[in-house]
Order: sequence, then structure tokens, then C-alpha cells
Amino acid sequence: MITAIKVQDLRGVRSGALSALAPLSVLVGRNGAGKSAVLEALAIGASDQPAELLGRVVQSRGGWCGAGYLVRMGAEAAQLRVTLSSGVQRTTRLTYAPHAAALEPAEVPPGTPGNARLSSVSLLTEVVTAGQADPAAPAAPWRGVGRVLFADDNAYGASAQPPTPGERLRLVHPAATRGHPLWRTLGEAVRTGRDQAAVELLRPVVGADLRDLYFMPEGDDARVGNVHLRYPWGSVPVDVAGDGVRALVRIALELAARPDEVVLIEEPEVHLHPGAIWAAARAALEAQRRGVQVILSTHSLELIDALVDQAGDALDAVAVTRLALQAGELRAHTIPGPELRLLRGALAEELR
Repeated sequence: MITAIKVQDLRGVRSGALSALAPLSVLVGRNGAGKSAVLEALAIGASDQPAELLGRVVQSRGGWCGAGYLVRMGAEAAQLRVTLSSGVQRTTRLTYAPHAAALEPAEVPPGTPGNARLSSVSLLTEVVTAGQADPAAPAAPWRGVGRVLFADDNAYGASAQPPTPGERLRLVHPAATRGHPLWRTLGEAVRTGRDQAAVELLRPVVGADLRDLYFMPEGDDARVGNVHLRYPWGSVPVDVAGDGVRALVRIALELAARPDEVVLIEEPEVHLHPGAIWAAARAALEAQRRGVQVILSTHSLELIDALVDQAGDALDAVAVTRLALQAGELRAHTIPGPELRLLRGALAEELR
């Protein structure tokens, strides 16, 4: 589980820190307060596959060419320091180059023309584990070096890197799923035995008689297709059911994660009506009860109300962190779950 993070020179954040992250942490704040920057910092800084997660982070940002936005303008590099409950402390340094040099074929994004100009982000990760057998002996840090190349359309290729001591982690953008279609998410859930757990989470919203989710191939090669909701009377393609159902299906599939994973979700309420927001909150709580750490950002007071109302004896595992970004300084104030009812008025002023 991630317990704390320090950020320096990432995106618009010159410096800032979050501590005492809860098993279910909710990040709130006005637009531009640093919520997305914190989620991206957690994804890159905590993942056991940081180069791959960095590629996904940049690819999900449609409309931006390359990864130059990650390092704050005028800074030499960005630095992330993440502390895990296991005692592991990870420090990752990100250096951006607008013109990548010394290209390795395995790093070049698939389908990139030979004369294409590629940018790159180099990663230097150092990991120190507390609680050594001999406390007097200095800890010998694990070091890993990686690089990610980006084409102008944000396609990426990550250098081969052995897994680092860190978290198995998922970053979910329900409203920005570029590069990761829903059928692929379903395939990952089926391979890991998580699909039926997702169905249980979906039934209260899409119908108690929902049997399962399945993939319907299309095209001659059958490598692409649609995800369908299967009922006793037939099936409905998720894309036909609407944006809200598609977003909720993705959230449920991702939250039906293994107990040792971390799931980061950016604004799960996007496209969801109030009943579906309630279901998304329930899915987050159920995931936390199974041992999954959930960290999400939101602009929805309804989502926070749903979490508080459904948490029951798990409210101690919930916390809301209010973020503000002032002249590059990230400020954070955490409200423990048991105090959320008392401080709802203050949150309402910020979220309304």
C-alpha cells in the first residue's frame, strides 16, 4: 500500500507532499489543484513497471504530443519519492529529451516511420527498504534505469526493464480510454478470474438478471470487437447501452482487482447518473474491503456522500485529501473518514 509521496517539478508542481494515504483515498480540489498530477506521480513513482506506466500516462493524455509536459518548465528533471507500507521507499528521477538519441529497435513505438522524430523520458529509479537485518549497516539501494520513446501521436515504446520493488498498479481514466479498448480490459479480467466479481458490482445498476460480460469479435481477423452485457433474453453491446454504462463497466472491471494491487481512478463520476455514482462508490468500497488500495480524484460531492453512507464500519479506512496549487506549491489537507460528516459543509463549498 502507498502511504506517502513527495513530488518535485512534475507538471505544474514545483514541490509538494501527501502523507498518511488511506486504503481508500479521495483527492478533491478545484480545477488545476494538482489532482491529476498526483495520480500520475503515484502511477509512475509506485509501479513495479514504471517505464510502462509512464507510457500509459502520456498516451492517455489525448491532444498532447509527447511527454514534455511531465517535467515542469525550466526544471532539469522531475523527482518522485514514494513510501510504501512495506517499508520500501522509491525515488524516481524523470529526464525529458525532445530528440531521442541512440535508438534501440525494441524501444521504437510500433508503426513509427523510420524518419520520425521521437522524444524520450529517461527514468532512474532507486529503491531502499527499511528494516534491514543489521540496522547499523547502510541500506544498499536497488537501482534501475529505463527509457520511454514517444511519437507525435503519443504512441510509445518502453525499454525492457526488470520488475522493480513496487506495487502492481492500475491507472484508470474512465473518460479517456485511448489506446486501451474495453474488450482488452475485459480480457485481462477474464485471464485473472476477476470478471465475475465485476458482474456482481454491475448488477444493481444494469439489471439484477445480468449473467455475464463477453467479447463479440468483429472483422475478418476477429482481433477486435465489442463487449456485450448478456441477459437471459439476449445481449446488449456496452457501446449501445451508453457512455455511462461503458464507464461503469470499465470501473467495475478495474476495481475487481487482486488484493495486492493499487487502483488509481481519475474522476470516476464522469458520464455517470446518480444511481451509477452510487454503484461506483460501492465498487470502490468492496475493492478496499478485499485488500485493494483505491485512490481516486473527484469533483462529485454525491460520490463522497455515497462512500460515507455505504462505508459502515469501514469508514476508518476512508480519507479525503483537499488539494490546492499555489505558485507551484502543492498544499494538502487530509480529512479522516470519521470526520467527513462533520466537515461535509466545507467540502460542499469546494465541490459546488
